[in-house]
Amino acid sequence: RIDLSSVYRGFLNHRIHTGVGTFWADLYEVTEQKNFNPDFSPRDSVVDVSDDPTEIWMPEADRTNYYMFVQDEWKFAQNWQLVSGIRFDEYTDFGSTVNPRAALIWATTDAITTKVLYGRAFRAPSLNELYVSNNPVFIGNDQLDAETIDTFEVGMSHQLTPRVLYALNLFYYEIDDLITAVPISGTIATQYRNAGQRTGHGGEFELSFNVSDDLSLKVNYAYQTAKDERTGQSVGEAPNHQVYGRTDWSLSPRWALSSQVNWVG
Repeated sequence: RIDLSSVYRGFLNHRIHTGVGTFWADLYEVTEQKNFNPDFSPRDSVVDVSDDPTEIWMPEADRTNYYMFVQDEWKFAQNWQLVSGIRFDEYTDFGSTVNPRAALIWATTDAITTKVLYGRAFRAPSLNELYVSNNPVFIGNDQLDAETIDTFEVGMSHQLTPRVLYALNLFYYEIDDLITAVPISGTIATQYRNAGQRTGHGGEFELSFNVSDDLSLKVNYAYQTAKDERTGQSVGEAPNHQVYGRTDWSLSPRWALSSQVNWVG
């Protein structure tokens, strides 16, 4: 992986961040042994199929990713800032993707900050999803595109006192081209395809309390729910609630005590 980025401050009230980079990954050796004897004996019934392209679970593969991005932080008024950017990625195995982002930040008062955010992100299909071949349950698909997610968020943070800060965030997201295993006809049961679409929403509340210079408390609660747009049903297999708490206590210049609890439901 090679990354290069720079920051330019030559324009009044602007801070421009640019970058380019590349990433290379190589699945350079795939090995597999199979047992074709239903009673799993004797030992010599295990066959090495590493060099057999008609039997190995997936071929050797590699990918290269090239990317570039630009982001501008523009303070266009005394209490207002607009952060906007765009990123372009090119993958040698499935193509390109463009992902923008923007955040409008308002210093509502000296103690309150309000934000409105939008962002798009992507997940590249894995090499397994692209190329797995000799598997009776799943087969790859070299025509896959990247998954994308568009997220919209509104947030507010309030420095209630010098020692107490709380924040509230509400969000909504849409996932398109979700890579999922779809039933197909033939000897193989399913194939990976860009066949899913999901939407979700939720919120998070966070509270930080510096009890003293040596003791701090943090707690947050998050809620989210997601729906499969094809079926109209809850996605499942994902938590709806999370509660997290943490304490940090500096006992002395050399000793610190930290404890945390995390509940997921």
